[in-house]
Amino acid sequence: MWYLASYCQACPLREREISDMAAWALSGIGEWGMRTLWVGLIVVLFLGLSGPALAAEETVVFEIVGNGQRNTRPFMVKDRWELRWDLRGQTLGITIRDPDGKFVAAGGQQDKQGQGASYQPKGGSYFLEITGVGDWTITVVQLP
Repeated sequence: MWYLASYCQACPLREREISDMAAWALSGIGEWGMRTLWVGLIVVLFLGLSGPALAAEETVVFEIVGNGQRNTRPFMVKDRWELRWDLRGQTLGITIRDPDGKFVAAGGQQDKQGQGASYQPKGGSYFLEITGVGDWTITVVQLP
């Protein structure tokens, strides 16, 4: 309707007449047609707003449960991944290293029980060097 109004600014049609014309055009499709139109609009909006969110999901690359110190096996991730941990002990330190053992990044440090996470932007092949006192769970998650 706004298109008609802007198009017809120079013509003698008034806003009320344009509104009546739009109402007349829609009245021809009937009640069933209007319901179908609304359902279609809702479906299109739902898919448009949630489609990308439904398609992209996080993927667990691996999870390790342990205590004390250890190194993980090497793993591969793409860009945009995250370390998540749950410390049930006293301390936890996570270092990210490349397959040759070179330091890549500090993955995380926690000195009390609880959960934490660390976002990592760059993908590649890595292993984790874990130092801890007490029980812990560490999860590597590939983000969408």
